[in-house]
Parts: sequence; structure tokens; C-alpha cells
Amino acid sequence: MLLSTDSTDCINWSTNSVNGLSSKLAPAIGNNSDGWPILAYVSNNDSNELFVTVGGVAWSEAIQVNGQTSKLAPSLIYFKSQLILAYVAANGSNELLVTISDGLIDPTTGKITWSKSQRVTGQFSETTPALSVVENDDGTHNLVLVYVATNGTYDLLLTTSNGLIDPVNRSMKWSKSIPVNGQSSKLAPAMNIISDEFIS
Repeated sequence: MLLSTDSTDCINWSTNSVNGLSSKLAPAIGNNSDGWPILAYVSNNDSNELFVTVGGVAWSEAIQVNGQTSKLAPSLIYFKSQLILAYVAANGSNELLVTISDGLIDPTTGKITWSKSQRVTGQFSETTPALSVVENDDGTHNLVLVYVATNGTYDLLLTTSNGLIDPVNRSMKWSKSIPVNGQSSKLAPAMNIISDEFIS
């Protein structure tokens, strides 16, 4: 079962069921363009479908992410007024994919509109990717994705995007992968930016 906990003082915490929803993998949490929390997760069955639920006064019903699937936990971040969900394809290719949305529930259909899945420049991973945002020297920001290589080296690799959508193919452009100083891992990475420094 999916549970959420919150606190106003980082000492006392509540425990709440996420509307009775469940997943066989760890969920990812972010926020939509209205600032409400949004939880992304893999279904608790053999379909491996990706779903989201939106919080507020209560968590919404499960909302399918356009029939997209993954056998690994997804990663989620809000960047440049859009919600970006990154995940590994469930078709055995281990392709890294992203889908984009504003994360808002349509009051008529009760659904959230997501883009078609987009390849992260032909990059692959066998573990959940990590997402973060970094500020450039000129004040602009880039989306950063870190993942474990699938070539047997377990190298940590990094790719970036400015988050802009190509008007022709409706996809984001990503940089060529860069090794993270020859570091490696057999498990999914985690990442954050503190005082303009990457911590991964």
C-alpha cells in the first residue's frame, strides 16, 4: 500500500493511506503547476502500467499515464512549468524515456494529459534514473538526468536538457552522455544540487 506522511515541524509526522492505492516499487513525488503534490508509481500487477495520483485535501483516484509502462520505479520533477516523468521502458530495451505534462486534472474527463513517450537520445539504463535541476552561469537552468550504464561497466552517466520542446517532433533535446568521473554503481543513483555543487 502507498502511504504518505507530512509534518509542519519535522518532528511530528502523520501517516496517511494514499487513497488505498498500491505499488510493487518505490513511488516518485513532485508537484504540478498548481503546486499540488503528485505521486507517480508503477501498478501493483503484471501490467507495469504507470499511474499518478494528485494530492490536496485528499489524494485523487489512480490516473493512468497514457498507457506507458515500466518495470522500474519512475523519477519525477517539475521544471519550466512542466512535469517531467522519466522511466525505463518495460519492453526489454532498457531505453530511457520521458513524458511531459502540466499535471493538472481535466475536470471533465478526470484525466491528466501526457505527451507521447520520448527517447532520451538513445540512452539506456537498468536502474531508475535520477532527475535534478542546475542553474547555469548565465542564470538559465538545465534539467540533469543521471543513470547507470547498461554496458557492463555500471558507470554513472549524466545527460542534460534545457527543457525546451522541439516544435517539429514535440520532443526535448538531450546532450551526449558524460561519465561522472569514472564512478560506478549497480544500484539506482540519487542526486541533488547544494550550493551550486552536484551531489550524486
